[in-house]
Amino acid sequence: RVEFEKWCPQLKVFMYYGTTEERKMYRIEYWSKGNINQYDVILTTYSMVTNTPEERKMFKVTQMHYVVFDEAHMLKNMNTQRYENLIRIKAKNRILLTGTPLQNNLLELMSLLIFVMPDMFAGRSDDLKNLFQKNSKAAKNTDEEELPTFEKDQIQHAKDIMKPFVLRRLKRDVLQDLPKKTDELVIVPFPPTQLEQYNNLVFHFQYF
Repeated sequence: RVEFEKWCPQLKVFMYYGTTEERKMYRIEYWSKGNINQYDVILTTYSMVTNTPEERKMFKVTQMHYVVFDEAHMLKNMNTQRYENLIRIKAKNRILLTGTPLQNNLLELMSLLIFVMPDMFAGRSDDLKNLFQKNSKAAKNTDEEELPTFEKDQIQHAKDIMKPFVLRRLKRDVLQDLPKKTDELVIVPFPPTQLEQYNNLVFHFQYF
């Protein structure tokens, strides 16, 4: 809320946050009576939106122009209950914010893609869940270099689809004075007690 007051003081912000009874009062006073339409922004949390059946239904039927999801890396798995609840929020446009880079994981990439454009994948989400969940389990302990060529192509294709929808900022673009990373190998000898324990451990695994 502090950021809205600083950067967009003209916007009227409603804080949907509080105890169960306080939130129930908000739903009666603001949603049931239509007073929520006086506000430009509803600010809340993932847990508040999905806490009760009444809240899940309320945000499912409330038409939003834009919904901004912070910490969007928590939406990288379409098989979670949180994902299922949040994707039902009625929104014309969705914006995902995250400081976590996209990984070479088909389940994560498709989860984000489906979340941003649910209408495009309507009716196919269950099939995609089954497909990518199996691929994810099969590749769980596999390095990127060891992935089959077909799966690498799928990952690259998914990234290409998402590219027009991703605005990415790198540290080197934001912090111009950021020093270059350097690697330095420093060999530190064991103290006598640790050296003895280490040698005993090596001896144990070599001969027992």
